[in-house]
Amino acid sequence: MGFHNMIVFIFLCLFFFLGAEAGASWSWSSRWQTNKFKKKLPEIALAALLAGISHIVYQAFSLNGWWLHGLTLAAFFVHLAGIESATWSFLKWEKHVPNLIRSFTLKRVVDWLAWRIGWILQRNHWTIGDEGYSWVAATVKGTIICLPFSGPFAPIGGLFFAFGYEVGSHFKDRITKFNPHIISEGMSLAFVGAFAMFVLSMLV
Repeated sequence: MGFHNMIVFIFLCLFFFLGAEAGASWSWSSRWQTNKFKKKLPEIALAALLAGISHIVYQAFSLNGWWLHGLTLAAFFVHLAGIESATWSFLKWEKHVPNLIRSFTLKRVVDWLAWRIGWILQRNHWTIGDEGYSWVAATVKGTIICLPFSGPFAPIGGLFFAFGYEVGSHFKDRITKFNPHIISEGMSLAFVGAFAMFVLSMLV
């Protein structure tokens, strides 16, 4: 394995680890994430890592000075907002029953998209609890996460994020030695990392 490939591998492993930690999926997560601030630390670390990628992308477009720093700071908060957005809305993917009473900021957007995309693909209006709805909700979340460094191509990153959950869903009820949600949370962010590396490879 060359040095470059090793760096990419470590980078993706870091995304996987932090993704699972942000979802409090590791066996030790609940032991130290004992308050709201500590629970946010893995999410903040992920957002900072992604903001660093956004910073490099902005530099590739010759931005500098206050514009560069201001956009990087804004990117951090957009990344954080995406990471913190409502994961519960697509937990049905994991065969968990979602709380149908809860709401989230983008629920109307996700409802609208799922209703129409479901009809186009399956002649069935997808609603919360359907796997198709989960795909749409996860893609919207992933799009927000990827927006600062990929702009109009962010929906592709959103699909990368959603595919990570699809991979994780196949481990549900098939493994018993550890929490299968580790795979979903970890792979979704690892795929975001892979998409980010692809974007960087196109620009740097």
